[in-house]
Amino acid sequence: MPDTQRVLEEFDTEMGTGVFSPASVSSKIYYRKFLITKIKEAVAEERSELLLELLQVFNDYDVPLTMTAEQVRDILEAYITKKE
Repeated sequence: MPDTQRVLEEFDTEMGTGVFSPASVSSKIYYRKFLITKIKEAVAEERSELLLELLQVFNDYDVPLTMTAEQVRDILEAYITKKE
């Protein structure tokens, strides 16, 4: 996989030319796919971290996994709004 910073710079250059040759369009598609992949990877990583945080909250509050969505929401609201 290419270096992200280099790809971003090349993408900026390609987008700034305004030339729509087949090669240019092809490279723009490549860069967009690359960037979309990077964004998806970042979102997945953030979701994983959030899930671990939520599991820790559930553990701290002794939340059984059989609770209703409303009960879970109430616990999360209490956690988010608590004063530290």
